[in-house]
Amino acid sequence: MNSKTTYVSQFDEVMNSLGTRLEKLLEGAGGENAALLNQLISELESEKIKGYRKDMDIMLEQVHHGFLSRLISKYPSLSPAEVKICSYLRLNITSRDIATITHRSIRTVENTRNNIRAKMKINPEVNLVSHLLGI
Repeated sequence: MNSKTTYVSQFDEVMNSLGTRLEKLLEGAGGENAALLNQLISELESEKIKGYRKDMDIMLEQVHHGFLSRLISKYPSLSPAEVKICSYLRLNITSRDIATITHRSIRTVENTRNNIRAKMKINPEVNLVSHLLGI
């Protein structure tokens, strides 16, 4: 799973680089070329997001067979986004990589982690990943 996460992170960097280069081409393009480049950029973003989410959702379900139901049962107030973050954390995936996979900022992932801690009523001294591994 961690090698897949690394691959997704590296793939994201390549896709972002490609998108940036297309946007630079767009600056000098006009008419039909500009429209075509805009369409390519939109398709690139759309396919990238769909592919990530599909792959990661399948992998999380396979890896966390019973975890998700136990987590939701024990902490029903967790939102679907928080449950997904818990799944990534349980795999010891960094906040940076979670941000890349979920297309959120690192700050958003950190805030979500804090919300999870609050909903679980976990003391600051307790490691969140260790707590999730015990569920």
